[in-house]
Amino acid sequence: MRESAMKPTGLHDEVILILMQNDFMSKMISAQLRRHHYPSSSATDFDHTAITLKQQNIDLLLLDSELLGIDGFEALRRLRAIYTKDELPIIMLTPQNHKEQVGRSLSLGANDFITKPIDLNIAIARIEIQMALKRATKALRESEERYALALEGSSDGIWDWDFVKDKVFFSPRWKAMLGHKEHEISDSIDDWFTRIHPDDRQRVNRSINDYLSRRTSQFAAEYRILHKEGRYVWCLARATARFGSDGSPYRLVGSQTDITRRGIHDDLTGLPGREIFLERIANAISRVREPEMPYFAVHEVELLRFQELRTSFGDQLADQLLLAFVERLQNTLSPRETLARLESSQFVILQDDLAEPIEAEHLGARIIEATRVPVDIASQRVVLRTRIGLTVAEPPLLLPEDVLLNAHAALINAARNDRTIDVFNPNMRETVVERVELEMELRHALERHEFHLVYQPKFKVQTLALSGVEVLIRWNHPSYGPISPARFIPVAEACGEIVNIGNWVLEKACETAAKWQNQGLPPVRLAVNLSGVQLKEQNVVDHIAKILKKTNFDPTMLDIELTESMLLDNQLSQVVLKALVKLGCGIHIDDFGTGYSSLSYLAYFPIDAIKIDRSFVNGIDEHADKHTIVDAIIAMAKHMGRKVIAEGVETQNQFDMLESLGCHEIQGYLLGKPMPAEAIEELLMKKTPIVAHPKTNGKAENL
Repeated sequence: MRESAMKPTGLHDEVILILMQNDFMSKMISAQLRRHHYPSSSATDFDHTAITLKQQNIDLLLLDSELLGIDGFEALRRLRAIYTKDELPIIMLTPQNHKEQVGRSLSLGANDFITKPIDLNIAIARIEIQMALKRATKALRESEERYALALEGSSDGIWDWDFVKDKVFFSPRWKAMLGHKEHEISDSIDDWFTRIHPDDRQRVNRSINDYLSRRTSQFAAEYRILHKEGRYVWCLARATARFGSDGSPYRLVGSQTDITRRGIHDDLTGLPGREIFLERIANAISRVREPEMPYFAVHEVELLRFQELRTSFGDQLADQLLLAFVERLQNTLSPRETLARLESSQFVILQDDLAEPIEAEHLGARIIEATRVPVDIASQRVVLRTRIGLTVAEPPLLLPEDVLLNAHAALINAARNDRTIDVFNPNMRETVVERVELEMELRHALERHEFHLVYQPKFKVQTLALSGVEVLIRWNHPSYGPISPARFIPVAEACGEIVNIGNWVLEKACETAAKWQNQGLPPVRLAVNLSGVQLKEQNVVDHIAKILKKTNFDPTMLDIELTESMLLDNQLSQVVLKALVKLGCGIHIDDFGTGYSSLSYLAYFPIDAIKIDRSFVNGIDEHADKHTIVDAIIAMAKHMGRKVIAEGVETQNQFDMLESLGCHEIQGYLLGKPMPAEAIEELLMKKTPIVAHPKTNGKAENL
């Protein structure tokens, strides 16, 4: 490439190549071009011309139709197979009064023609027309490409680095971001890089080189850059490169975003978001290439049951809880560690410059301990539960996105195995794919009729008469077999499919129970679970009323089961529960004693019954503390006129203990496992005892 210092002053940048057999005429044209400030070179054969075109930047070719060897028309045909009319304008030199040659030239792709003998003034005029057209076309193409590429990067300050010319275009917004006017920053790359903070400059330069050499899949660099006022502002640069046919980059176009106060940070917490966190992982990757800093770790931290908390408390109080959680995390970290927010209740931590991998597990343990301390919110003490998935990165390294995905895989594996913390291993990547597949399958399970219902009976303690059934959903996948509700219900809640599934469960159960009643069988109370997502759904009561009307099922025979944590949004819960009671439904509190509420909520809401969680029933005959808790719950409920149902009763000793404490109803494998509708129907049709009461000598009350 020609250096500008070697170019005579005043010459155009464009170079014209003349391919003519007549050396005298070629020199005449060159002299005339020089007088009009156009540099030129000459060739007398096609092979020489082809080499010149490859080695030099030629802007226009004057091509004589009369050549030795291959003629000008064949040369034109070959050139047009390589270069477009915009890339290489060609003016054909044809004999005068040979109109067929003119027509042939234009049909083969010539941009224009000049007849011989050549009028030099006309020739110069036509050459300048083609040069003007080429400049306009090039400017338009560059403008369109510049803004198209900028759009890929960002909508803030735009920059366009031309490696061939070694010049950078900075948009007015880019300059204004640093407090400068249009003329105060030149088109030199130094005007950018000298302003970058010295501590960040080498890292930014390395990020650019890694991207241009294809060692990384993207360029995104976070750095401090000097403002005109003498202060530094934080910016994020992102870019897209264009590569030539030989694979070398010729252009880098991108954006610069001011992230000092806005944009990439989370609005609620002020924490960095995903983009900044990925950039910091990229920086950590570049640092651990050094032998003295071989490790770093990424922790994905999840605040468990946050959506349920949001449903229960409402948005404002849930945000306060989240901020308290963030404060606990920040107090656990050192200044060198980065905390960012990915989603609603998911956070990530970058633990940099580790001497040993075990340091990552130590930090995870400190986080679990710090976030376990109860938070006071709305006169309640809420115990936050945290789960962590972590990955320790060491050479050879993956892309930043892969490191983050590894931490997420560890988090999912921890949830799957009911652990508070888990460390990534390569087998866990399959779990992430599996969860995505589960969600996709879940969205089609209803239409494919893969769900079915089972019914677990409940019995009166004193008589063992059947008091009702709890409706439970089961999923039998055609390929994977039975899938546990504990596995698919959280996924259904997360993706919103729980609303459709919940409506199907209610309609199917009511339809079945109404059928039994229409057959003259004894009426059976149905207990159906309502999720927190459904409770917050608009018109939830209307949906339930429509299903009851459609199936012709008596609303007074339907009990809606809610978890006590769902009651914490007083206004929402009270409105919905009162509407359900007005409809005729009963309200039961499921898993009582495991949630976030207090016993005082029983007086505040129209509750008919509470269900003691199986965790208290299990071991009630062996552990005095559990016995005391259950005794207190039953006594309090009786005093308030509430019915008590015990879940998970599996042994005779548990039954006897609950009976002695005055429990009203029981549910569990001791008396009845979940069973299909046909089994319940058969029992109702026979009207025979389900089980003998242990204290009636084999005489049980008939249904």
